[in-house]
Amino acid sequence: MDLLVWDIDGTLVDASATEEKAFLSALRDSCGVTSVPCDWNTYENRTDTGVVYEILKRHHGRAPTNAETSAVLSAYVANLKNAILRKEYCAAVAVGTRDLLTSLRAAGRFVMALSSGSIEESAVLKLRHTRLESFFVAGAYSDDSYERAKILQRSIQKAEIAIGCQFPSLEVCFIGDQVCDARAAQSLGVRLVGITENEDRAREMLRLGALRVFPGYQDANEILGTLSP
Repeated sequence: MDLLVWDIDGTLVDASATEEKAFLSALRDSCGVTSVPCDWNTYENRTDTGVVYEILKRHHGRAPTNAETSAVLSAYVANLKNAILRKEYCAAVAVGTRDLLTSLRAAGRFVMALSSGSIEESAVLKLRHTRLESFFVAGAYSDDSYERAKILQRSIQKAEIAIGCQFPSLEVCFIGDQVCDARAAQSLGVRLVGITENEDRAREMLRLGALRVFPGYQDANEILGTLSP
């Protein structure tokens, strides 16, 4: 049995402009930050906790307190909840995702877990909103660590606890859409399958050891074959 660990944003769920708006509003309302570089790939740790830490450190000229970081993230989740209630949140499952997850579960050879740079509360909101939550036995988030590799490692550990068995690195495959996902997989010695339409990103992920990089989930048979060792 193999463990498939999935990223969420950009991999299972298409990015929503509502999330960025909710995040920027939280920074503004919680601590007065109004100017934020929104190229998230420029941050040292592309996770909710990592990005907030870096922004607040730059803003205050010192490391933020846990209370300051928590205030921003709590406001962010509240903004997301309000957007969902107002039906302004329109995150969608990437085309073909649900069919692929259903096929993988039906195969009976895979355990599936989550490794996300989101904090858990926002990740759960997205999964429930898109009705994907039931596919996964465990998950790790940026509450567990602001570093991608440590989040991935924690996800594997939680899946092992949930299932009651250990997964050697060669029996673990991480599915993600960012170069930071490839680096996390490489650092732990687990397999990686990339999902991105960005050709430059795809090339870098392959350079870092990705088995394959697909532009989406349209070719389910090819993806299934790649995920099966």
